Amino acid sequence: SDLMGKILQTALAYSETIEVNEASLREKLSVAQLQREVARSKSEGTMREKLIHELEEERHLRLESEKRLREVTLESERNRAQMRGLQEQFSRMEETVRNLLQNQGSPDQNGEGTVNIMKVYQEKLLEEDRKCKETMEHIHIAVDEDSRSENSSTEEEKEKTKLLLERLKALEGATEVSGNFLLGGGPGDVFPDHILHGFIRNAPHRRGRECQEVPRCTGHPSK
Repeated sequence: SDLMGKILQTALAYSETIEVNEASLREKLSVAQLQREVARSKSEGTMREKLIHELEEERHLRLESEKRLREVTLESERNRAQMRGLQEQFSRMEETVRNLLQNQGSPDQNGEGTVNIMKVYQEKLLEEDRKCKETMEHIHIAVDEDSRSENSSTEEEKEKTKLLLERLKALEGATEVSGNFLLGGGPGDVFPDHILHGFIRNAPHRRGRECQEVPRCTGHPSK
């Protein structure tokens, strides 16, 4: 009976020991599980923080890229506007040059045309000078004959003679100025074509009218 009692006590003690060991094992398993969960939480937190940091960097880079894109777009628009302005200016300059070339022609042709115009004008001017000189010679003869005429000339006729002499002097001065204008220019003087054409068209007629206004006298003035 004593032996059976000891066996029972030993069995109970062993059973208690097994229970304690199982409890301890369960506790250790729980602690290990908690530690794993804590570690996983820490790892997840670190990953979360890392992910958040990466997202912030990506957002910052995206904002910088958008800002740079806006700057590049504005600069491109300014460059396009400037290019359009330059193209318009170039087109206007090209049109101006084309018009100048069409209106003026080559420099050699302009120079030859100017020389020819001056030669023609010189010939016309010399011819008109000759005609006016002939008229002035007739006037001088008429005045000389009138001065040798009888003293019975009236004061009115003397006044006409005086006016005739004044017009003669004015005509001589105009002839001298016109000749100096043409002959006094140096070989390097170049007059615009429209001025030379104007002189050719107007000068001979003007000089002709001046000569025609002076009466040609072939004898004594009318008494």
